[in-house]
Amino acid sequence: MHHQPDHAWAKAVRDNEAIRYSSLLRADIAALDKLFGENLVYTHSSGVVDTKASYLEAIADGRLLYRDAAADIQQLFAVDDEGDGVVICISRIRMNVDVEGVPMRLVNQGTGVWARSGGGYKLVAFQATPVRQPDV
Repeated sequence: MHHQPDHAWAKAVRDNEAIRYSSLLRADIAALDKLFGENLVYTHSSGVVDTKASYLEAIADGRLLYRDAAADIQQLFAVDDEGDGVVICISRIRMNVDVEGVPMRLVNQGTGVWARSGGGYKLVAFQATPVRQPDV
Protein backbone atom coordinates (compact mmCIF):
# COMPACT_ATOMS: atom_id res chain seq x y z
CA MET A 1 0.00 0.00 0.00
CA HIS A 2 1.40 3.35 -1.00
CA HIS A 3 1.17 6.20 1.48
CA GLN A 4 -1.41 8.75 0.40
CA PRO A 5 -1.63 12.30 1.69
CA ASP A 6 -4.38 12.83 4.23
CA HIS A 7 -5.67 16.11 2.85
CA ALA A 8 -9.25 16.78 1.77
CA TRP A 9 -8.09 17.19 -1.85
CA ALA A 10 -6.45 13.75 -1.74
CA LYS A 11 -9.64 12.14 -0.46
CA ALA A 12 -11.70 13.96 -3.10
CA VAL A 13 -9.48 12.76 -5.96
CA ARG A 14 -9.23 9.19 -4.59
CA ASP A 15 -13.03 9.11 -4.37
CA ASN A 16 -13.35 10.48 -7.91
CA GLU A 17 -10.94 7.84 -9.23
CA ALA A 18 -13.02 5.09 -7.59
CA ILE A 19 -16.23 6.56 -9.06
CA ARG A 20 -14.56 6.88 -12.48
CA TYR A 21 -13.63 3.19 -12.68
CA SER A 22 -16.95 1.92 -11.31
CA SER A 23 -18.75 4.21 -13.78
CA LEU A 24 -16.64 2.91 -16.68
CA LEU A 25 -17.64 -0.67 -15.78
CA ARG A 26 -21.33 0.32 -15.71
CA ALA A 27 -21.00 2.57 -18.79
CA ASP A 28 -22.63 5.25 -16.63
CA ILE A 29 -22.39 8.20 -19.02
CA ALA A 30 -24.14 10.66 -16.68
CA ALA A 31 -21.67 9.97 -13.85
CA LEU A 32 -18.67 10.18 -16.19
CA ASP A 33 -20.02 13.42 -17.70
CA LYS A 34 -19.95 14.99 -14.22
CA LEU A 35 -16.36 13.84 -13.55
CA PHE A 36 -14.85 14.95 -16.85
CA GLY A 37 -13.87 18.54 -17.57
CA GLU A 38 -15.31 20.05 -20.75
CA ASN A 39 -11.83 20.25 -22.34
CA LEU A 40 -10.76 16.72 -21.37
CA VAL A 41 -7.89 15.30 -23.44
CA TYR A 42 -7.94 11.52 -22.98
CA THR A 43 -4.96 9.69 -24.50
CA HIS A 44 -5.41 5.93 -24.61
CA SER A 45 -2.51 3.46 -24.38
CA SER A 46 -3.03 2.81 -28.12
CA GLY A 47 -2.19 6.44 -28.87
CA VAL A 48 -5.80 7.28 -29.79
CA VAL A 49 -6.76 10.69 -28.41
CA ASP A 50 -10.34 11.41 -27.39
CA THR A 51 -12.18 14.55 -26.40
CA LYS A 52 -14.78 14.36 -23.65
CA ALA A 53 -17.54 14.02 -26.27
CA SER A 54 -15.80 11.36 -28.40
CA TYR A 55 -14.78 9.29 -25.35
CA LEU A 56 -18.29 9.31 -23.86
CA GLU A 57 -19.74 8.45 -27.28
CA ALA A 58 -17.40 5.45 -27.66
CA ILE A 59 -18.48 4.16 -24.23
CA ALA A 60 -22.17 4.87 -24.86
CA ASP A 61 -22.27 3.02 -28.19
CA GLY A 62 -20.24 0.04 -26.93
CA ARG A 63 -17.09 0.57 -29.01
CA LEU A 64 -15.32 0.67 -25.65
CA LEU A 65 -16.66 -1.95 -23.27
CA TYR A 66 -14.88 -2.05 -19.91
CA ARG A 67 -15.23 -5.54 -18.41
CA ASP A 68 -13.06 -5.15 -15.32
CA ALA A 69 -10.56 -2.66 -14.03
CA ALA A 70 -8.29 -2.24 -11.03
CA ALA A 71 -6.33 0.94 -10.44
CA ASP A 72 -3.64 1.15 -7.78
CA ILE A 73 -2.85 4.78 -7.00
CA GLN A 74 0.92 5.08 -6.64
CA GLN A 75 1.31 8.83 -6.18
CA LEU A 76 -1.07 11.65 -5.52
CA PHE A 77 0.22 15.18 -5.23
CA ALA A 78 -1.03 18.74 -5.48
CA VAL A 79 0.78 21.14 -7.75
CA ASP A 80 0.32 23.73 -4.99
CA ASP A 81 0.37 23.09 -1.24
CA GLU A 82 -3.34 23.30 -0.66
CA GLY A 83 -4.60 21.30 -3.62
CA ASP A 84 -6.57 24.36 -4.68
CA GLY A 85 -5.65 24.11 -8.33
CA VAL A 86 -4.41 20.85 -9.80
CA VAL A 87 -3.88 17.37 -8.39
CA ILE A 88 -1.84 14.75 -10.27
CA CYS A 89 -2.76 11.08 -9.86
CA ILE A 90 -0.27 8.42 -10.96
CA SER A 91 -1.63 4.88 -11.03
CA ARG A 92 -0.99 1.35 -12.24
CA ILE A 93 -4.08 0.13 -14.07
CA ARG A 94 -5.01 -3.40 -15.04
CA MET A 95 -8.12 -3.89 -17.13
CA ASN A 96 -9.98 -6.05 -19.58
CA VAL A 97 -11.69 -3.99 -22.24
CA ASP A 98 -13.29 -4.82 -25.57
CA VAL A 99 -12.18 -2.29 -28.18
CA GLU A 100 -14.56 -2.43 -31.14
CA GLY A 101 -15.35 -6.03 -30.25
CA VAL A 102 -11.74 -7.14 -29.73
CA PRO A 103 -10.98 -8.25 -26.15
CA MET A 104 -7.78 -6.71 -24.78
CA ARG A 105 -5.92 -7.17 -21.50
CA LEU A 106 -4.18 -3.91 -20.61
CA VAL A 107 -1.58 -3.10 -17.98
CA ASN A 108 -0.95 0.64 -18.07
CA GLN A 109 0.73 3.39 -16.17
CA GLY A 110 -1.78 6.23 -15.97
CA THR A 111 -1.32 9.93 -15.35
CA GLY A 112 -4.48 11.82 -14.48
CA VAL A 113 -4.75 15.58 -14.06
CA TRP A 114 -7.63 16.67 -11.82
CA ALA A 115 -8.42 20.40 -11.76
CA ARG A 116 -10.40 22.17 -9.06
CA SER A 117 -13.81 23.08 -10.42
CA GLY A 118 -16.59 24.50 -8.30
CA GLY A 119 -16.64 22.47 -5.09
CA GLY A 120 -14.82 19.46 -6.51
CA TYR A 121 -12.35 18.19 -9.09
CA LYS A 122 -12.75 17.34 -12.76
CA LEU A 123 -10.50 15.13 -14.87
CA VAL A 124 -9.01 17.45 -17.49
CA ALA A 125 -6.26 15.22 -18.91
CA PHE A 126 -5.43 11.54 -18.78
CA GLN A 127 -2.66 9.58 -20.44
CA ALA A 128 -2.25 5.81 -20.34
CA THR A 129 1.08 4.22 -21.26
CA PRO A 130 1.58 0.46 -21.64
CA VAL A 131 3.84 -1.12 -19.05
CA ARG A 132 6.50 -3.04 -20.94
CA GLN A 133 6.99 -5.86 -18.46
CA PRO A 134 3.77 -6.04 -16.50
CA ASP A 135 4.01 -7.41 -12.97
CA VAL A 136 0.90 -9.55 -13.20
